[in-house]
Order: sequence, then C-alpha cells, then structure tokens
Amino acid sequence: MQAVTGVLNKPVSQKTTRLLFIISFMILFGLYGYLFTSRRPLAQTAAIIPGRAGVPTFDFMIYGGFGEMQLNKPLAVTTANGRIYVSDSDNARIQVFDNAGNFLFAFGERGRDAGQMQYPYGIAADRDGNIYVSELRLGRVYVFDADGEFLREFAQEARLAQQIASPGDIAIEGNTLYLTEITKNYIMIFNLETEKITKLVGMKGDLLAPNGIAVDEAGYMYVVDTGRQRVVVYNPDGNPVRLINGTPTGHGMSSVLINPRGIGVDRAGNVYVVSNLSHTIYVFNREGQVTHQFGGQGDGNTEFMFPNGLHVDPAGRILITDTTLNRVAVYRIAR
Repeated sequence: MQAVTGVLNKPVSQKTTRLLFIISFMILFGLYGYLFTSRRPLAQTAAIIPGRAGVPTFDFMIYGGFGEMQLNKPLAVTTANGRIYVSDSDNARIQVFDNAGNFLFAFGERGRDAGQMQYPYGIAADRDGNIYVSELRLGRVYVFDADGEFLREFAQEARLAQQIASPGDIAIEGNTLYLTEITKNYIMIFNLETEKITKLVGMKGDLLAPNGIAVDEAGYMYVVDTGRQRVVVYNPDGNPVRLINGTPTGHGMSSVLINPRGIGVDRAGNVYVVSNLSHTIYVFNREGQVTHQFGGQGDGNTEFMFPNGLHVDPAGRILITDTTLNRVAVYRIAR
C-alpha cells in the first residue's frame, strides 16, 4: 500500500498533464462524433404515419467531370434550361450537367472581382433561365445567363447597406426572390425586377442561422432554422404559422433533425428536409408529421455523408448534394 500511495502522491509533470488533457479531449471528441454521425442517430425517432407519396427511389449519381473537373464539396443544386446546375463550392465555380447527369461545362473563377467567387453557396433560376448564385464569403448575389456568362451583381444596394452579409440559400417564385441571411438571422424578399427589398421575415427572433428555404405554390415559405433544429413555416405575409421538427407541435426539444440544411416542397405538399449530421432526409406532410425518411450514413448509392442542399424540380425529381462524398444524388418521387 505504501508503494501505491507514493506513486499517487508523486507530482505530475507538465508534460504528463498535457498528455492526459489531449487523451481526454480525443475521447470526448470521438464520443461526440459517434453520437452525431452513427448509422443509428440518437435523435428521437418520430412516429411514421402513412403519407400520400412513397419513399423516393434512387435514380443516378453525379460526380462531375474527369480529373480536375470532379466536384469538391457541392453545397447546392437547381435545375433549369434542361440542365442541372451545382455549386462546386470548394472549387469556387458552378458545374453544369445535362438532365442525365453528363458533364457539360463549368463557369466561374476564383477571385474577389465582380463575377468571381470564393465560396458559392445557394443557387436558383428565374423564369428566363438566368442563374442566381449566392457568394457566401464575399456577401454577394450574382446573376449569370444560362451558359454561365456573368451579367451583374443582384441587389448591390442591399449589400452596400450591409443588409446582405452572408447570403445562403435562394428560392425564386415568379417575380420574387427569397434569400436566407445566415448571420443576420432573417429572410430577405426582393422584387426580382427592381432588386429592391419588399419584406424582411424573421425579425422577431424567429430564426437562428437560417440555411435552406423553399416556397410552395401558395406562397408559403419553409425556412430551415438550423440553429434551433427545426423548420419555420411562414404565410405569404411573413407571419410564422407552423413549426416542424418531428414532434406533434414542433415546439419540443427532441427534434428528429440534427443540423438541418436543405429543403424542398413537392406539388403534393410533402416537405423534404436534410438532416445533415444524421445523414438522413426526412419527409413531412402539410401538418408537419413525418411520413417517412431515407438515407443514412454510408457511401452507397442510397446513403449520404453530410448532405447539404436539396432541390425538388418540376419533373418530380429530388436532387441532393452529398458534400463529403463530392457527389449529387438524384431521386424520383414515388407516385
């Protein structure tokens, strides 16, 4: 016993203390990674109820062109002009594919001048086929034509007034553009022609780090409130009317969503939400109830590793950016 006591009472060196701290940190970090990236996420599982549509079926995968043209951290995706446009964020460019996923061309270059990019994020198209890209690090929104020719910066006046600082996702419906402002915690609504702000939504503390946004045919806005692990639904007047997180009222803390990001709404009113840290897509009905889910952690065709963007196109497809695996998954909505 004396020998043991002597060892325990022996002063611990600075080097040993530092080593113990590093080991403890690594154990805690590993535990955190397990909790949030396990194939069986520890978020509360919502009750699955029958929905109108079945689980979407996998169609094909997009990886980009060959060699240097491969995707590197794709964050957002949209469809227009019979093409698929992808924010190739770590390569500071946009990649363009045909509707079968074949590479066509890329546009954009790294830089800080007008039309140049550092980290393109949100992407959407207007009814004329022009492509709008939010540049997250530069705090700008760019407009390109269908073939990637730079046209202008959108709403420069709002940027100069510091109303646009960290633009995220973009949605365009008719003559209206919706833009999430990630660090300012609100949604900006613009008249597409005048490029003037018509409304700011979420100014009463509704949102914390909003990322994805989708707008249905009736003008309701579905905003991913990433910081609070939920979706906030606003009516066309900008008033919140519903919370969605997989609990009956949407107010519970046991959200099925972990770091939610992209979102889309189909014509039947089904809401598709990316749960980034559980690598899963959750599908909700109009009332905010979970109808089904798909995905899960892995590198298979029907699995994801930290998915981010999601787009539902008029043809009944769901396109999902799989950021860590550097690809875009294309699904078909079941009828």
